[in-house]
Amino acid sequence: MNTSEAPLLTDSELKLLQALIYQECGMHFDERRTHFLQDRLQRRLKECQLDSFYSYYRLLISPQGKAELAKLLEHPDWELYFLNREGVERFFFEGNQHGLLEYHAAGTVTRLTFPAVTLEEYANVLAQR
Repeated sequence: MNTSEAPLLTDSELKLLQALIYQECGMHFDERRTHFLQDRLQRRLKECQLDSFYSYYRLLISPQGKAELAKLLEHPDWELYFLNREGVERFFFEGNQHGLLEYHAAGTVTRLTFPAVTLEEYANVLAQR
């Protein structure tokens, strides 16, 4: 892959990856949040030395891609705060109670919705409380 040029995420690739991620963990990245998904995918593309999102998608759905799918879906930021899954869920639940986000969980499927699109907008939401 040419590291000077990052591939663009096409609409069809976005739809494939959105469906796969939603199927695997219940996370939905709508049009307002595709830049978060694309940033995460760009890092994985680079590490896997792939040149397209479709190639990455094909890797994820292959039998050999299960470990890579886990890497995509896991987010190490939680470990920075020494939180286990239950601790993270507790904070999400509390945030939901205070109107800072919407948290829905059913079995292994979790959905989070934030009242803003960008971090700057979310900071403004938090500052108003």
